Order: sequence, then structure tokens, then C-alpha cells
Amino acid sequence: MAYGLITSLHSMTGRKIVAQHEYNYRLLDEGMSKLEKMFIYHQKEEIYAHSAKQIKYLNDSVEDYLTYLNGRFSNMILGHNGDGINEVKDARIDNTGYGHKTLQDRLYHDYSTLDAFTKKVEKAVDEHYKEYRATEYRFEPKEQEPEFITDLSPYTNAVMQSFWVDPRTKIIYMTQARPGNH
Repeated sequence: MAYGLITSLHSMTGRKIVAQHEYNYRLLDEGMSKLEKMFIYHQKEEIYAHSAKQIKYLNDSVEDYLTYLNGRFSNMILGHNGDGINEVKDARIDNTGYGHKTLQDRLYHDYSTLDAFTKKVEKAVDEHYKEYRATEYRFEPKEQEPEFITDLSPYTNAVMQSFWVDPRTKIIYMTQARPGNH
């Protein structure tokens, strides 16, 4: 984006270089004023500046938390004066034996723990996926030992990755994946 600043200033001192500097300063001042006005408008007047998905709340976005709350209210348990009260009280205890103040607190704790674990697993899978795909579909006969398909033995801890049939001798060769990539 061009702002119209003079970047190749006159080489000699005098009125021309001073005028070029003044022109640049005026452009910078006008640009900063526009930016400041836009920022103030965004802060104080703009009504729908962000969506709930863009705003962070606790470990999630406001959108995720509102979805959770709406689901909570939609499925609210209404107890009665019988055995239901004890069942609801018992439901406040989590799997570790910790008693939460409300059932909602316990469920949200379980949800947060599961969500954090899921994100951790997804991150680990994403980090190793490229390596997995490279190993899964490699066929490097020079670096892997060919064996007759009939030589597969129960004492060899290997998985056949790919095979090749020699059209001249009709012998079937295979490559295999072993621990340590050999």
C-alpha cells in the first residue's frame, strides 16, 4: 500500500529538502490521525466488532462456553422430594472422589479435562503424522532387505509393507518395517 511519502529526498540542504520533510510529516500526521479515529471508533462505538468465536474465555472461546451453557439449561435436571435429591448430590462427586459444589461444576471440570486431553492428543498426532505417512508408504529396496515371501517366520517381528514380483524369475520379494527402521 503506497502512502505517498517521498522516499528519495533531495540531496542538498535547503528549501526543497525542508519542503519534502514537511510533506512527509503532514502525511504521517494525517495517517496517524485516521488510525487513531478508527481505533477509538472500534473501541467505543462499533457495535459488532468481534464474534463470540474470537473472544477467549477461560480455556475456550465465548462461543464454545455459550454453547455449553445453552445445552446445560436445555437439559436441566429437575429434582423432586424423593430419592432424586440424593442421586443429584452423588453426581457432584467426580471420578477422583472430589466433591464439587454443583453438578454443573463437576460436569464442566470433566469437560475441561477431556477437552485439554483431546487437544494434547491431537497435537501429538499432528506432530507425528508426517513421519507416519512417510514410513507407511516408503519403498526403498536399496535400504531394506528383500526376502522371499515364503521366508516369513514367526520369530521375525516384522510387518510386510510392500512387495515386488520379479517378472523374469517370478520370485516375490517384500520389504518390511521393523523397530528401528531396518
